[in-house]
Amino acid sequence: MEALYEQLKLTGREWEYAANQLIKSELDQPEVVEMAKNWMVLADLIITFIRKIIDWLFPQFVRSEGEL
Repeated sequence: MEALYEQLKLTGREWEYAANQLIKSELDQPEVVEMAKNWMVLADLIITFIRKIIDWLFPQFVRSEGEL
């Protein structure tokens, strides 16, 4: 279970890094910046949804809010 949470964190960091690189390279194009922000919000929602499902399915592994 911990491995899954670690993988979710790593994936989130990879997406954030890729989005930041895109934003830096295309800073003069507002539509690209807005699209990157929207993708980051979507990724965050998906990860949160997965966490909630896992917490619901496996309540014995529920973490405190500060852990992940």
